[in-house]
Amino acid sequence: QVAEPEGENDHEDQRQPHPTFGDGANSIFLVEIADADEVVEDGMERLNVEYTNTIAYRVPVDDFVKYHGIRRENQINEEEEFSKIPTGLMELYKVAVQKDNVSKNRYRYVYPYDFCRVVLNTSGEEGSNDYINACYVEGVEVERAYIAAQGPFTPETLDDFWKMAWQENSSRIVMLTNLFEGDTMKCLKYWPNDVMEFGDIVVRLESQEEYEMYTIRHMTMHQDDLVKAVTQFHFTGWPDRGVPETVDSLLRFRDLVKNDRPEQDGPIIIHCSAGIGRTGTFIALDYLLDEGAAKESVDVINCVSKLRQQRAHSIQTKEQYIYLYDALAQGLKHIRRKPSCRLIDEI
Repeated sequence: QVAEPEGENDHEDQRQPHPTFGDGANSIFLVEIADADEVVEDGMERLNVEYTNTIAYRVPVDDFVKYHGIRRENQINEEEEFSKIPTGLMELYKVAVQKDNVSKNRYRYVYPYDFCRVVLNTSGEEGSNDYINACYVEGVEVERAYIAAQGPFTPETLDDFWKMAWQENSSRIVMLTNLFEGDTMKCLKYWPNDVMEFGDIVVRLESQEEYEMYTIRHMTMHQDDLVKAVTQFHFTGWPDRGVPETVDSLLRFRDLVKNDRPEQDGPIIIHCSAGIGRTGTFIALDYLLDEGAAKESVDVINCVSKLRQQRAHSIQTKEQYIYLYDALAQGLKHIRRKPSCRLIDEI
């Protein structure tokens, strides 16, 4: 069965060669790659990037709730704003479509850019390659704050996923999809009930805490005589093709992820199925809340634009974009800073 990533629009024309956003469009059309031989791109083309006159607004933190309310009162069309943010494959992705790597991509046109892809360490490993469908994403103060990744879907990508977690010293993994949604497998189970081997890495489940909307799994990774701790934060309350029922549930979940940071930590690995819709929404929310705390102002349009320049197609649907605004407005209420005398007079 063809897997349908979160937010896919069933009515898009399957014959369209490259995914783009046009006026009023809701999402890109994504399909699984059934046969690696079908992919003959060279990764040199920059696919139909659409640029329009989109005005970005940097809004003071103290004024954002009022700004958000004014937008709703004036019926600002967030769908139209969303459709005007540049999208498409904006940078080169030559490595992703090399013959040996195509089988590691689950969805057509969801490829990491060459300049920011995660390169696996393959020194001394005969017959292995360095490709994984994952890319680094900048944070507010850290250059490689996040890794936006595709969910593992084959035995080979399972091993690569743990190899990436080990080499990047990532102590936190955020999972935003369930293993199955409806009849569709969204992600392979990549954690053990007790102990499992993934290539030369042994992963042990130390403890598990289950809550209504999420599960936390504490694990250790073992390679030779070295041991590294890793915690998986699995948000289970994000429905396929939708958004969580409330913004508070995701904000509380985000706080758990932030508060668990050890002294020495690599990028947070964040994934759903394709690694663009729910993944992009979570990264954007975390980035904007960090930006509000550090700079006392936020710019949603600029954030999403920059995110898509690092992970193509991030935030797939207008519903996810609207949810981002709602969650940000709620989250910024808790950021304390000195009062601002600036007000939003016009939009």
